[in-house]
Amino acid sequence: MLNRMSRFGGFLLILISGGMIAVTASAQPDSDSEKARTRLDRQISSLIRSIDDIIWSDIRIYKLESDFKNRLVTSMQSEDESDIERLKQIGDIIAPEPIPGFEQTALSIAASPAVGNSRLFRIQLAQRTGLDPDYDIDEAEADRAYSIASTIIQNRKNRPKNFYLVTSSDLEKPRLIALLGVDLESGRPSLTSFVKVGTQLHDYLTSSNTDSTMYGEMRDAVREKNTQMLSNQMFVLRDLANVLIVDRTNTRATRIDENEEGWVLKSVSMGRPVREEWKPADTSSDAGGGDDDPWNFDFSLDIGGTNQTVDVTAGAAVPGAIEFPNEIVVGTDVVVAYYNYEMDAKQVKQTKWGVELLNNFDELNYPSIWGGRMTLNAILRNVKIGAVLPSPRFGGESIGESGLFDKPQKVLGGYGITFGGDFTAPMLNNSGLFNFHASYTFGEASTEAMIPGVFDIGPTGDTGRRVNGDLAYLIRYAFQGFYSFGFYADNAANHLFRLKLGGAVYGVDTYERQQYFGPGENVDSIPTLREVGGETRGGVAGKIEYMKGGTDIPYGAGFQYFDGSVQGNVWLQFIVSRSLDLKFEGKYFTPLFRDPRPWESNSLVIPSVEVKYHFGTP
Repeated sequence: MLNRMSRFGGFLLILISGGMIAVTASAQPDSDSEKARTRLDRQISSLIRSIDDIIWSDIRIYKLESDFKNRLVTSMQSEDESDIERLKQIGDIIAPEPIPGFEQTALSIAASPAVGNSRLFRIQLAQRTGLDPDYDIDEAEADRAYSIASTIIQNRKNRPKNFYLVTSSDLEKPRLIALLGVDLESGRPSLTSFVKVGTQLHDYLTSSNTDSTMYGEMRDAVREKNTQMLSNQMFVLRDLANVLIVDRTNTRATRIDENEEGWVLKSVSMGRPVREEWKPADTSSDAGGGDDDPWNFDFSLDIGGTNQTVDVTAGAAVPGAIEFPNEIVVGTDVVVAYYNYEMDAKQVKQTKWGVELLNNFDELNYPSIWGGRMTLNAILRNVKIGAVLPSPRFGGESIGESGLFDKPQKVLGGYGITFGGDFTAPMLNNSGLFNFHASYTFGEASTEAMIPGVFDIGPTGDTGRRVNGDLAYLIRYAFQGFYSFGFYADNAANHLFRLKLGGAVYGVDTYERQQYFGPGENVDSIPTLREVGGETRGGVAGKIEYMKGGTDIPYGAGFQYFDGSVQGNVWLQFIVSRSLDLKFEGKYFTPLFRDPRPWESNSLVIPSVEVKYHFGTP
């Protein structure tokens, strides 16, 4: 139970302002005016907003144990009495003769998963009673009975079986602030719609429909520290999130649980929109060719309505984009990739394994070929291990001639290793997600072949006569570490954010074309690049990433700062069909408040495109 409750994200929302909750004994009426006492709770309930504002020293949280819990559940069942009486009356007239125990029979049939409409209800009733469904059972009464029985069954399912009591910290004259119904059956505790606050709580517990003595008994149990009736949960409930108790007057950010939904944060970073649960394609004749038709370009954008769910998966999912266990990507930034996703209850939780070839050095803000490297990664769940490869050079083999858009590729490629991943802190709940990347390049690639079109350093080493192509740079090593957490900024979980805070460090080796005289070489020999020095750069880094989900055309953006430079990116993804996506992205790099480093360009605007194909059956 401790483990289950320590994962309790989403059950309590209390704001206590100033010292209002710690009302002195002299300010509180006697027990004979209990209702008047609780009017102050009404004022407090109007202030209830967010767990962020809670004053923990002013409250206590208890779990109702067997006696209180069972009495509450029993009292709730009395709400069905009028409906059960109506079923009894229907049982007297639905057939030629009254059906004994009809109300229980009707509830049993309506609770069956195989019975989904009144017709099936009538057939099952006929089978149990030995009657003819068409001639002996009144169809209209059967419809009415099915509707009433289904309502009773649904109400029983929705009623909580567990309850939490929030009280003041004053044990001499404790005040009952809120009673919360909690669902513990789904594996992850969550708050139900049963929420009674202040005077509403007093009225509920003292009304004729419930055990009218329970309100006073609960206060006595708190005062007497009766652990058989109430168990203190203050030191168990560590993982709390925002839940609505009264209507909010403003939007509050709600944290994404990294332990349960860490894959959502990775999706924000990857620019991979959350997709709907897998389902078979509609292959019926009137389906217009089915949703798998890759040429069915339906880009309609529905901007009306508001999804009120706070299920981050359901809220952020893109309509019509179905999740599959396999994905192939081909593009310019992600050159080629294959991902196999772990499907759990037909919903992606994380990458099971995969392989990807990336063409960028985004960790240092250097996009595309201007980072000087590609990485070939093997992915196992949340870990990446791979090889560093030289980036392709365009425009010519020489350093002076290479590059695109009049932006030379000053960073050399090389061969090395890389390692990275996303991790939650062991033994900590809601710890945030720790992300890091490390790479090391053992040697430069083909520097001998990168001959400048013009070489203008004299034999005496007159470096003042250098021209473009005489110097080059190799990023020898790099390390980046982030602490990150995610949140959504609206009740529908359409707007997802991931915030990263940390730092990075990297080392750059400088290469220069130098004349070298040795065996077999003379003044006419072609100079080669030789390592002449190096430097280390580092500092604080931060990044914010955004993804808009829950829409037909998802989009996103990111902004990263490091070492006096920034990289921004924006992307837009078209869902061509349920299994085919087309993604466009643009990246922008520029130094900020400083001149470019010798290996950097002044600014870069780099477009990219990716085609994504999803396939397979869970």
